[in-house]
Amino acid sequence: MQTMKRSVVSLFVSLVVSPVSALLIGLLIILSLSAALLLLLADAHRDIDSHARDDADRLALMVEREVSRNVDLIDLSIQGVADGVEQPPLMHLPIALRDQALFSRAAAARYIRNVSVFDANGLLVANSLDADQTMDSAFLGSFLAARRENAASGLLVGHPYLAKDRITRLVTFSRSVRTPNGRFDGVVIATVNLNYFSEVLLDLHLGHWTVINVSLSDGTELIRTLEPEDLLPMRAKGDNLAQRLGDKCVLWLTRVIAPSTADRVIRAQRPVAGTPMVVTVNLPASEVFADWVRRCTQVVLLCVLVSLIFAVLLVFLAHTLRMRARSEAAVEHLATTDALTELHNRRAFDQTYTHEFERIRALGTAISVLFVDVDNFKLYNDHYGHVAGDRALQAVARALRTCVKRSADFVCRYGGEEFVVVLPDNDMTAATAMAEKIRMTVHQLALAHDTTEMGVLTCSIGIASVDGADPLYSENLLENADRALYAAKRAGRNRVVHFDNIRAAEQENSSLSPLSAGG
Repeated sequence: MQTMKRSVVSLFVSLVVSPVSALLIGLLIILSLSAALLLLLADAHRDIDSHARDDADRLALMVEREVSRNVDLIDLSIQGVADGVEQPPLMHLPIALRDQALFSRAAAARYIRNVSVFDANGLLVANSLDADQTMDSAFLGSFLAARRENAASGLLVGHPYLAKDRITRLVTFSRSVRTPNGRFDGVVIATVNLNYFSEVLLDLHLGHWTVINVSLSDGTELIRTLEPEDLLPMRAKGDNLAQRLGDKCVLWLTRVIAPSTADRVIRAQRPVAGTPMVVTVNLPASEVFADWVRRCTQVVLLCVLVSLIFAVLLVFLAHTLRMRARSEAAVEHLATTDALTELHNRRAFDQTYTHEFERIRALGTAISVLFVDVDNFKLYNDHYGHVAGDRALQAVARALRTCVKRSADFVCRYGGEEFVVVLPDNDMTAATAMAEKIRMTVHQLALAHDTTEMGVLTCSIGIASVDGADPLYSENLLENADRALYAAKRAGRNRVVHFDNIRAAEQENSSLSPLSAGG
């Protein structure tokens, strides 16, 4: 159980510290930080948009009140003239006194250019200016016709037009003059200079890029504080690569975060009470979000820079982990490999042997162990020298690798001239066949060994097998294979002996699992 836990922990650590895992974790961190940054920018964008809308509403209310106040002054001036026209004693005064009394209020408003009184037939009754500055007769006729058709006696606002200088924009405010019985008796027309009227709005100091539009309900524009081309962003395009990159990134961010606010204005409208006029306040999004865009540009560039640095560090970390893994694999290979024969060594055998027995206990499968020993190897060393002995061991190791080809089988140098072969899922019959194959292959190497009767180098093999149903016997499996090997040595060498023959001869071991023997 403890071994299984250690294996799980080792697997987890190897997965976490692997180069691919490091890159994936780093990429996940970058994406998470980018997503969090995107959410923060989106939240800031929503806050700015909400505040801008509130500001636009407040500005629209303030402008509407200012326009309404000035319209009320104009209306009071017109109403005063209309009331005076309806008083016969006043109208019979000398013209100078009459005009002074009629137009005293109008003179106080500097944006009222002229006030004229016309009777029902279009004849000029009174005028605050000289006669040559009155309205065109054709225009007056159409105007009076419109007043007759309109039964209301309230304030009406006409369409704007240009004065004779082709520069000054004028608009008319008018009220009908009616008799006590309601009959149309004329009209009072106030001509207002829209240029002066625009200055009133500009004096409100609403912001350099705040666009105020006062129009009629039919869409006719009366006043605009800025021309349409002035809506172009005040911030110039980037003149360097970093700025251009930031602009593109911010434009993309804006379209992702709030596509409805890209390249548009934030608008608020309010009608002017008692008139057909509508006040519209436009806040260009390019200026409302100018500070947000600037910060976005800085954050995006910083994020890209940090991401690049982080990516470089991740690549370096992945490379370091890969080199470390290679080094550990090389060290592990050296630690578990016999330098002379390039087979597994005793340490690797101990790990594999323990693992295989845990597996057969869990699955109940068979396992066989072969002890292979080179016959009379001390005499071979004494006669041919240690260098030749090393070459002989290398040849035997190659023979073992040639015979044992399954990936599940395990071959190692146990020590000196002894080798061990572990054959998982092999019973005694298969193990005996493999042992005979190994013995014959070593014999066929025909390595001269003049100090023995055979004349060539040979080997003896002891075999022990067990299945998972006999755990007590499996603990002595290696010892039993070693005992079988010594039995083969005593029997004359160059042969295969299985532990079954020894167990039959030794009654004290009758409780162990039966094993086959051959030689």
